Amino acid sequence: MAAAQVYVRGLSELVRDFRKLDPALARSVQGEVKDVLEVVASEVRSRASSFAPPLVSVSTRGGRGFVRRTRSKNLRGDFGALLMTRAYLPAMAAKEEEVVRAFDDMLGNLFDDHGF
Repeated sequence: MAAAQVYVRGLSELVRDFRKLDPALARSVQGEVKDVLEVVASEVRSRASSFAPPLVSVSTRGGRGFVRRTRSKNLRGDFGALLMTRAYLPAMAAKEEEVVRAFDDMLGNLFDDHGF
């Protein structure tokens, strides 16, 4: 029997390969990704609270994580651009090191726990 091998090219590929090995493992990775991205979402909520209600959600799909705006009743024509320039981009820049460190720790723990 051939040994299972995982080659990491990106997070989507990692989740796809883990899904082939064990679907529960892929779900745990996506849950960890969601937890890591919650750091960015909370920063977006705090930055956007001055001009919009904190309607920000975190979701994962196929190894990709999304921090996105949920439904809004704001009638400003430039609301999307305002949210991007004053909340999303500054939050991502402010939390970049923390997110990279969290992903590194997550992958290290995952590989240690499952013997990769």
